[in-house]
Amino acid sequence: MLKLQKRNKLLNWKIKYLNVFILCFFVFLSTACQPDIQEPQDLPASPSQSNIPKTPHESPFKQVHSPVHFVYMIENPLVTDTVTKDLKDGFGETYAQVRGYKDKNLQKSINEKIRTFHDSRKQLTIPPYRGIKRVITEEYELKEHYINTYPTFNFNNLLSLASNSSLVYSNGDPSKDIYLDFTETLTLDLATGETVHFEDLFVNDANYEKIINDYIKIFLEQEFSYEEYREWFGSVELVAPFKGISENPKFFLSYNTLVLLLDSETPEFNTQYNTQYLNIPYLELKDILAIEERFSADVDNLYLDENTPNITMISSYDKYVTGKSYQENKNGVDYYINYRYAPAIPQSIVDDFITHLDPNETPPDYVRTVYKEGSISFTGEYISASIAMNYSGPNEQFVFRNFFSVYSPEGEVLTIEKVFKPDFDYKPVIMSLLEDSISYEQKKFDPNVDELYESLTFRISGDGLYFTTKPVKSSEKEESPIQFGLPFKEIGLDHLIFFD
Repeated sequence: MLKLQKRNKLLNWKIKYLNVFILCFFVFLSTACQPDIQEPQDLPASPSQSNIPKTPHESPFKQVHSPVHFVYMIENPLVTDTVTKDLKDGFGETYAQVRGYKDKNLQKSINEKIRTFHDSRKQLTIPPYRGIKRVITEEYELKEHYINTYPTFNFNNLLSLASNSSLVYSNGDPSKDIYLDFTETLTLDLATGETVHFEDLFVNDANYEKIINDYIKIFLEQEFSYEEYREWFGSVELVAPFKGISENPKFFLSYNTLVLLLDSETPEFNTQYNTQYLNIPYLELKDILAIEERFSADVDNLYLDENTPNITMISSYDKYVTGKSYQENKNGVDYYINYRYAPAIPQSIVDDFITHLDPNETPPDYVRTVYKEGSISFTGEYISASIAMNYSGPNEQFVFRNFFSVYSPEGEVLTIEKVFKPDFDYKPVIMSLLEDSISYEQKKFDPNVDELYESLTFRISGDGLYFTTKPVKSSEKEESPIQFGLPFKEIGLDHLIFFD
C-alpha cells in the first residue's frame, strides 16, 4: 500500500479510495440524503456502552468444535453480476446480484436480500461521529452521492458484501467541501440464505474475543509506532482506551483477511467522518475459524457449474516486513540487492535464502550490473522464497534469472517430488506444461527439455504451483527463464501434501 500522509482534504479523499481497498471503487448511487445538522457530542473519557439490552444471537448453523485448520478456500462457482444506475451527475448506485444456482427460488431469495440491504443504504442518515466538532449547516448542499454494494468474498458457500456510501457536501467553495463515507456489511450463507453473524465464523469452543482483542492490541502498538507501515491513509486517532470488540462488530471477509470496520460504532477511534478498516490475517485465526467445516461440509452441490472449482491457499498478509537494501561493487560488477520478509519467518530459512543473494558469485564475463530482489512469505503453513535477478552488460546484453524455494513448516527444503503424493504421476504433467511454455524465439535455439526440467525450481502461489527454469536464449543477446503454473484444481487436493 502507498504510505501517504494527508496533505489536504481533497487529496486524502482521492488517495483513500484509490488505495485502501482495491474493490472499494465508487460506482454510483443516489438518493436525497438530508444533511444532519446536529452537532456530535464530545467523546467521554472512555466509550460508553448502550444500556439497551440485546437479544442473544442464536446461531442457525451447526456447531463446530476444535481442532480446525483453515488454510485454503474453495471458490463458489457462482456468477456475480453488477447492476449500475446513473441518476444524474454526481449521483448513482451499483449493487451485486448472483446467478448460477440450481434452486432458482433460493437464488431469488438471495438476490432479494442483497437488494433490500442495498436499498436500506438510501435511507441512511449521517451517523453522529463523536469527538468531531463539525456541523453540516443549511448552507451546504449535497453535491455527490454514490452507493456501491459489492462482493468482497465468494468462497466456501459464503458471500460477503460491503456497501459503501460516499457523499460530498458543498457550500460553493471547493476548498471547504465536506467528504463523508459510511460502510455497512452483509455476509450470507449461500446454502440457506441466512445472515452470518460475527460469532458464526468461529468454532464454538474458542474464546475468539480474547484472541482477536489481543491481536488488535499488538496491532495498535505497531500501527502507532511504525510510521512507515501505516495501515490507513490519513490519521486515525485513538482517543480513548481500546476495551475490546463489541458483541457483533461490523465485518466482512476478504481474500486473505477478516476485516473489521472502524466508524461511528467504534468511538474510541476518531475516524474523521470516514470508515477505516482493520485487517486480521486468516493465518492468525486459522485454528479457530469454522468457515470450512460449518459452511462447506455436508452440503450438496448448490450450483449449475459442476466443474472442479478453483482452490486458493491463504497467503501472507504482512505489513511490518523487515529486510535489507544495499549496493556493493565486486570485481568491477555493481550489485544492487533488496530483500524483504515477515518477522515470523524462521531465522534458519532467512539465512538459507540470503545465500542465494550472495554478491560473491562469478557472473558471466560481460556482466557489469546485477539486480537481485527477493521476498519470503507464507502460503498456508508453507513458506515460499522468490528471487528475481537481472544481469546486464554493454551492447544491450541481458540475462534474467529466477530462483524459487519452498520450505515445510519445520524448515525443510521441499523438492518437487516431496510435494506430491506417491500415487500421482506428476512428471508427464509438468513436462507437457514446460514444452508448451517454450516461446517461439526460444525454440529457435533448440533448448534441451530434459535439462530444463532438471533445472526447475518452484514456489507456491495462491492458486497453484509456479515453476521457473534456468535461463534460455531467446536472442543472441538475451536469455530468460521459462515460467509456467500448475493450478491446484488441475492436480486435485488429494495429490498434494499441503491439504492434509
